[in-house]
Amino acid sequence: MDTDDEYQKENDYIESEFPNAKFCICIPMCDLDNVISNEKTIIIRRNYYCYCYDMNDKKRDHYVFTHDNMTYRNVIHEMIRQDISFDCNHQFLEAIEPTHKDNHTQFQFSMGS
Repeated sequence: MDTDDEYQKENDYIESEFPNAKFCICIPMCDLDNVISNEKTIIIRRNYYCYCYDMNDKKRDHYVFTHDNMTYRNVIHEMIRQDISFDCNHQFLEAIEPTHKDNHTQFQFSMGS
């Protein structure tokens, strides 16, 4: 299988797994079951510090996620259930990262354009 076929296969899988996502999922298919945290409840922060919002470093949204298995797959499904969208040029979910090293309950979206 060549690279184009692999890309299309992965893209088709992501679209079928998350058909109602209001953002683009750029997390590789092989990473969807990676555990983000061993905690059952986490908070993910959305920052507005980008040119789309005039570099507003004061505005933030916080989303609470509760699940027994805190994987990318389960968090993305919960993002869809919570109707989360990103109304700016940064539509590509690339990662969910801890806000601080060794923090297992507070995270932030890593979005790209």
